[in-house]
Amino acid sequence: MPQHAQSFSELALNALVVRNANQMGYHAPREIQFRAIPHILKGRDVLGLAETGMGKTAAFAAPLAHLLIEKGRRQSGHASRLRALIICPTRELAQQVADETASLCAGTSLRTDCVYGQASLARQIASLSKGVDVLIGTPARVRELVEKLAISLAYVRHLVLDEADRLLDMGFLPQIQWLMQRVSRPCQTLMFTATFPSEVEELAREHLNDPVRVEGGRVHVAGPNLSQKLVEVNEDDKLACLTNVLNDARSQGVRNGILIFCATKRRVGWVAAQLKSAGILAASLHGDRSQTQREQALKDLSRGAADVIVCSDVAARGLHIPAVTFVINYDLPVNPEDFLHRVGRAGHGGGTGRAVSLLSPEQQPRWVAISRMFSLDLPADRFTAPREHANAPKPGPSSESLQRRSRRRDEREHVGTAPDAPRQIRTLNKKKKVRREMPLLTGKRLRPGRARKDRPIDPREKPGRGVKKI
Repeated sequence: MPQHAQSFSELALNALVVRNANQMGYHAPREIQFRAIPHILKGRDVLGLAETGMGKTAAFAAPLAHLLIEKGRRQSGHASRLRALIICPTRELAQQVADETASLCAGTSLRTDCVYGQASLARQIASLSKGVDVLIGTPARVRELVEKLAISLAYVRHLVLDEADRLLDMGFLPQIQWLMQRVSRPCQTLMFTATFPSEVEELAREHLNDPVRVEGGRVHVAGPNLSQKLVEVNEDDKLACLTNVLNDARSQGVRNGILIFCATKRRVGWVAAQLKSAGILAASLHGDRSQTQREQALKDLSRGAADVIVCSDVAARGLHIPAVTFVINYDLPVNPEDFLHRVGRAGHGGGTGRAVSLLSPEQQPRWVAISRMFSLDLPADRFTAPREHANAPKPGPSSESLQRRSRRRDEREHVGTAPDAPRQIRTLNKKKKVRREMPLLTGKRLRPGRARKDRPIDPREKPGRGVKKI
């Protein structure tokens, strides 16, 4: 293995793959690439560790393209054509890996495809029926396609787990083990990750055969081109602090390309709505958004139609968005490893970037864990909200909303409008649905409008339960 490679051609890759890599901007291999590629070309199992944004995708996609080209395409059928499977934790990352893999395979006979959830299963099956050499997908959708016999893993000889730590964090271990049990042996297995927790180590020990461990750059350390800042703020003043940070960024020329990370999907929606009401072009991105909405949010940020994306940790891993130069942690992540991936979105791939983390007293233990893991010693600035923000909206129902709900609840619990009207009796049936037992008619109005049994039935109206049409 070379100590240092000046070009991809020195790594003994196919000429078409080298040409494609150069066109993608990979003129000189990065550290993780020139350390991992020679071992992959020899057929070894590899465990690759590198900080986020250091080119892990090309580190496995380029040698896989070379190996598949050199072995030639099977002619026996579509089922035997699938020889390489790449598993990613999220739809966005799967799409990005698929785009980069397709670019590295351009001009060859290799066909790539990408599958993920919340997309048309029928369309994906139709696309796979044309045959595919390299399949990139999320664990649940790949398993679903195998169970429906749309694809076969019997001929897969190369398996890649990208962002392995995130796959385990998101609870995909059962699906991964199910898939790995159905891949025929021998099969070259590659695991790439930015962090190396004990769960990843155990998975590697169980499924990798005498793996080579390669590291590219420093692990567990944020990029050197990233400047970070910590701001202490009360939880109720976070929105005012966020507005202040955005105003400071605008005064320094940073008006777009901003990611704001929140802890929950509900917080994402609330913060995005508040920013929009303040006149900021904000989009939202989280797991409950449809695939079309998620893609549109990323496109809007890249082309300038949105200045800010408020997102959950679904956007923290592996996404390469060149437009992003500024990351704000509105909430600190629960898992310290996610902090690395969040701030790594700023200046992804070697560019300069900035990151600001808002630290509330409730999240102090999270910061202690993060600072210990990454050896961070950041001086903290203190933010105090001005008086005009004292009554700023909080992420939750307002007192007026609660009063309206209380009035509606009181109206549902009483029959009619008369003060002496009898109360309804509520009971639950076996299906947990509410059934109201109505009192006998007394001539009083039970509800605004005329009761069903107290008025004529329109000829076009169907009779209700217990009412006979005369």
